[in-house]
Amino acid sequence: DKNAEALAILRGYEFNDKFPSDVLREAQKIKFVEQQNRKDLTKLLTITIDGDDAKDFDDAISVEKIENGYKLYVHIADVSHYVKEGGILDRAAFERATSVYFPGGVFPMLPETISNGVCSLRPNEKKFTVTVVMDVDDKGDVINTEFYDSVTMSDYRMTYDQVTKILDGDKDLIKKYQKITDMLQNCKLLADIIHQKRKAQGSIDFGSKESKIILDSNGDVIDIYPYIEQISNSIIEQFMVLTNETVAEYLSKRKLPSIYRVHEEAGGDKLEMFVQFIKGLGYQLDLRGGISPSIFSNLLEEIKGKDEEPIINKVMLRTMQKAIYSTKNSGHFGLSLASYCHFTSPIRRYPDLMVHRVLKAAINDKTSLKFIERYKNLCERAAKQSTQREIAAAMAVRDVDDYYKAIYMTKHIGECYKGIISGIVSSGIFVSMENTVEGFLSIDDLPDDRYLVDEKNYCVKGVKYKFSLSDKIKVKIK
Repeated sequence: DKNAEALAILRGYEFNDKFPSDVLREAQKIKFVEQQNRKDLTKLLTITIDGDDAKDFDDAISVEKIENGYKLYVHIADVSHYVKEGGILDRAAFERATSVYFPGGVFPMLPETISNGVCSLRPNEKKFTVTVVMDVDDKGDVINTEFYDSVTMSDYRMTYDQVTKILDGDKDLIKKYQKITDMLQNCKLLADIIHQKRKAQGSIDFGSKESKIILDSNGDVIDIYPYIEQISNSIIEQFMVLTNETVAEYLSKRKLPSIYRVHEEAGGDKLEMFVQFIKGLGYQLDLRGGISPSIFSNLLEEIKGKDEEPIINKVMLRTMQKAIYSTKNSGHFGLSLASYCHFTSPIRRYPDLMVHRVLKAAINDKTSLKFIERYKNLCERAAKQSTQREIAAAMAVRDVDDYYKAIYMTKHIGECYKGIISGIVSSGIFVSMENTVEGFLSIDDLPDDRYLVDEKNYCVKGVKYKFSLSDKIKVKIK
């Protein structure tokens, strides 16, 4: 049973598809009950934009054109209103620390009555949210911010495909969604301004290829192809990054305990090896002025659209430090930001839930010395747990993806594919195909020759043949 195999992989990383009965009972008790002490934004034109199969909508947006810029409202599900610190639900969320999304399913951090129900910002339903309002000028600078507990109501549940088609001029969709067409155009203009500012700051946009694995109702793999980022994905990404930065700056300035998303700068042996690697491909990394994000983003700009782009992307990612959760605000190298946190996904990430609790305490004047001392310890524990479980989730999803890719390719034995050499090791070469599946060619499978593997220069040399990283190659599935 293919589903059982995928579940076994996830269980192996200590993720579980079932919640204990006391957690489920507690979740069932939770209901939306009107409150008077919240800012009523239910009349504000508000939308969510997510993937086709999403059910846990934890962010909604509203955009208005103002003089010299835009007013951006980002409404995030107020999970902390329902999931109280130290309670049964909180302990269950802490243990999981993250939702795990994999082909054909999800292991949610919180029971579905919360994640897909009372907290999910479904259209035409009143929901409790925490709203961040940012006035952004035409240079992309945030000139004014407000934070408040709010009650909102999403007017439309939009998908990335729909929004992209509207922005590309789809007449039928424009007619159907005419109430929000102007707002979507403003969203695009604002996202472009924010993106240009980030680019100028040197933010690194890896653009790595993710796989889209399509299953049928029996768990069989129908197709695998690269997931294509659309303009609508970029809009939401720019807005959420800006919100996370804004919240992190607010908490950092007030010296409140929090959890930051930190990313140390690249360096050491890995960086030296990367410099040698790209030199072999005809590129240089200018380190004379020191290490900065812009030297990497400039390289990515230089290789855009070239055959070697995915390989350099991949090796550059390995060169970088891993981003982690920490109570020390040491900045985010990849995004070229002094302060950054995760705030926009409290339904599916525990650090976001903790940041919500601290922000809500701050905006409601409840940050007593007792609160600060307690949250220093709570944030420390949560940052450590969340980093560990995030790594486990990434490894679990990678293994599940690899399993489905292997299953898919068993149907294509004997067929030929175009690929690109994506790795060189002493025993052979890795080949990445256009559908994102990676396979291995042993030295014995190469044309007859006397081969010498030069791992340092990423090539396999023979008398007649030479195979180098990023070379195009045609392979047969064995």
